[in-house]
This record gives sequence, structure tokens and C-alpha cells, in this order.
Amino acid sequence: MVANHVSNLDPPALGVACPRPVCFMAKQELFVNPVVSWVFRTMGAFPVKRDSPDLRAFKQALTILKNGLVLGMFPEGTRSKSENLGPAEQGAAVLALRTQATLIPVGIKGTGGKGPVQVRFGPAIAFDDLDPKDRSNGRILADRIMVHIAQLLEN
Repeated sequence: MVANHVSNLDPPALGVACPRPVCFMAKQELFVNPVVSWVFRTMGAFPVKRDSPDLRAFKQALTILKNGLVLGMFPEGTRSKSENLGPAEQGAAVLALRTQATLIPVGIKGTGGKGPVQVRFGPAIAFDDLDPKDRSNGRILADRIMVHIAQLLEN
């Protein structure tokens, strides 16, 4: 699952809306407090260092996907302060390419306090349906993911 990110309420909104449990990659700062860390880990979240490549988080994400579980990621890498989509980091795209996982774009609205919360799931993007140039370039696929998310946020 790849979704936009404007609020701390986005992960719970996505988790509630998804019919399957979702494991989230979350910023390591959320895991400093032992009690809060335990809560997040119990819910299937795991930490990622955002300021540098994090091999441990990457391997954890690969394991989740290889085991057929749902991985929730926010390709922008951080919350958008303006509610406009920011540029995507390549992590979700690289993981999808490495594991041939199906991508599900998700548009989340209303968690920033403006209107009712809406979680819209887009059509699945299967690895086999990707254009060959998208299969070989994480940057191109990351940008395409954001186009799909933007379409879900229209209206």
C-alpha cells in the first residue's frame, strides 16, 4: 500500500480501511519511548532511519513482502505540510521491483482536519502489468505511483 501523508492519523486511517493487517514502516523517532515503541511494534510497525539508507528497515520490508503480508508506506517519506503531494522517495518502488509485489495506490483525505476522512484504494498495479522501462527504474516507478495517488485525491 502506497499512500499520501498529511497527518499522523493517516496510518490508523489506512489500517482501519484495509481489510488485512498492515505493517508500517515508521520514522525511528516514534520508537524512542519504550511504551510507545511497544505499542507500534505490537501493531506491526517497524522503525526506519529517514536521514540515510537503512538496510535493517529495507530487509524487514523485504521479509514482510516475501511473506505475503501487507506493507504500508508513504512514498513522500514525511508528512506534507501543505496537503499537496510532495516528490516520492524511491523506497517503495525499489521494494516493489525487488519483490515483484503488487502496488495498491491509496489516496487519504480529511485526516488534516478538513472534511470527513476518506480512504480511496486505486486499482492494483501488478509487476507484470508494468511497462518494461518502469521495471528497471525506481525513480520512474516512484513518480508513476504519485500520479496514481494524485488521481485518487481529485474531487
